[in-house]
Amino acid sequence: MRTPDAWRASRPGSFGCGSGTEGRQLLLPPLASSCRRTDGRGRVLLEVADNGPGIVPDALPRVFIPFFTTKPDGTGIGLSLCRQIMRLHRGSITVRCEAERETVFALGF
Repeated sequence: MRTPDAWRASRPGSFGCGSGTEGRQLLLPPLASSCRRTDGRGRVLLEVADNGPGIVPDALPRVFIPFFTTKPDGTGIGLSLCRQIMRLHRGSITVRCEAERETVFALGF
């Protein structure tokens, strides 16, 4: 599924639909509804994709390792923390990347 143009970021680091509050208002209701609809029998998969340059192939297996970063000003905390939170809640997080096309993070609840 491709991202509708209205949802694409208008500039790097921005959300195309407005403020962070609007983004949460947009994303949380369908996610919460999906979780309720499974009645504990199924899983919900949330995929977040971007169309940036991607993650270099040799870094891809290490992106969830604490303190690993490819950014000069990065801390390497964000993705490792995401993975830890997902594991604590018996969920999963994975990443796949097609260079120069898209990077997709999948969160399984």
